[in-house]
Amino acid sequence: MRRITTTKCLSVKRKVAAAVLVLALGIGAFAAYELAGTTPTTYATEIAYTKTRPAFKVERRVAVTTAAQLRSAISDIRPGDLVTATSAFTVRGETIIDERLPARAEIDLTAGVEFVYDGRDNLPALWLANAENLDIFGGDLSTSDRGGDCVRWTGSQHVLWWGFTLHDCGGTGLDVFTLKPGANGAGPVEGNDIQGEIWKTGQHRAWDPHAEKCTGLHGANLADANYEPFEHNRIALDVHDTACSGAAIEFGSSRATHVPSHNTIILTAADLSFVSKTQTGGNCFGTWGYGIRHTDIKYLQCDNAAGHPYWAHGMFQAAGGRALATDTVEFGRARDVRLNPRYASDADWDTTDGTVFQDVVPPGGAR
Repeated sequence: MRRITTTKCLSVKRKVAAAVLVLALGIGAFAAYELAGTTPTTYATEIAYTKTRPAFKVERRVAVTTAAQLRSAISDIRPGDLVTATSAFTVRGETIIDERLPARAEIDLTAGVEFVYDGRDNLPALWLANAENLDIFGGDLSTSDRGGDCVRWTGSQHVLWWGFTLHDCGGTGLDVFTLKPGANGAGPVEGNDIQGEIWKTGQHRAWDPHAEKCTGLHGANLADANYEPFEHNRIALDVHDTACSGAAIEFGSSRATHVPSHNTIILTAADLSFVSKTQTGGNCFGTWGYGIRHTDIKYLQCDNAAGHPYWAHGMFQAAGGRALATDTVEFGRARDVRLNPRYASDADWDTTDGTVFQDVVPPGGAR
C-alpha cells in the first residue's frame, strides 16, 4: 500500500542569509528576505513530481472513445487495467466512481475528456465514492454554474488523481470529506495524492448554508465533517479567479475525534475577490473548528486576495488554544492581500492556536 509522507525542505542557510542581509544592509525586511533566497521555489517546481507517472505494470489495455464506453470500462475495471480515452468526448450527468480494487488500475483522460453536470440539482459532475487503488490522469469537470460541487470525494484510499481542471462550479470545486459510517460512499480518506487546477467556484450561492453566502463555498473544502480518519494525503492545487469563496483551501474539522493529521498541502492561489462583510472570505488557506494536526504546508503562494494568506480565527475554544502547534508552513509568500478593509490591521500569517511559520514573506505578519 502506498502512503504519502511529508518531507521537510527548509534551508537553514537561507534563513541565516536573510538575517545577515537585514542586519548588514539595513534594508526593509521584505526586500532582504526576498534577496536571501538562493533558488526561489515555485508551484511548478513543487509539483514537478507529477511529470513522471508512478511505475505501473499493464495487464490489460482498454481503449474508449465515448462516454458509454468509459462508464462501462470503469464498472468492469480490474487490477492492472489501463483504461485510456483515445479521443476527446463529454460525459454528461453525474458520474460515480466507487470501484474498490485490491491492486492498482489506471484511467487516462488526458485526450480531452470532459465531465459536465448541467442539471439544476446540488449534484457533482463526478462523485468519487470510497474508491480504492485507482490512478487517474487528466479530466475537465464542470457543473455549468448551477449544479453542485464539481468533484465530490468521500472516503477513498490510495487514489491518485493528477492533472484535473475544475471550473464553473455551482458549489465548491473539490469537496473531500468523510461520511457517517454505513452511509453510501463512507470510509476514511487515506493515502490519496491529488493535484489539479480550480477556478470560478461558488457560482450558485444558494447552495451555501451559511448566513453570509459565499463564505461556505471554497476552491477546495477538506475534511469538515470528520467522521473517519483523514490522513497521509498529499493535495496540490492552483486555485484562482473566484468571486465567491471562503478560501482557496478550507481545511478544518467539526468534531474532536478523527482530527485530520499528517497531510501535505501545496497551494498557489490568486485573484480571490469575495469581500466578506460579516464572516470571512477571500482567504487563501483557512482552518477552523478543531483544526488539523501534523500538517505540512510545503508551499503557499497567495496573490491579490481580499482575505488572508493563512487564517485560523475560526478555531473553536474547545480545541484548547494550541491545536495547530504541530502544523507548519514551510514556505509562504503573500502579495496584495487583505484587500478587504475589514482586514487592514490583521496579520498576514495567523498564529492563532500555534501554527509554526518558517520561511514566510512578509515575515512576522508585517505588510
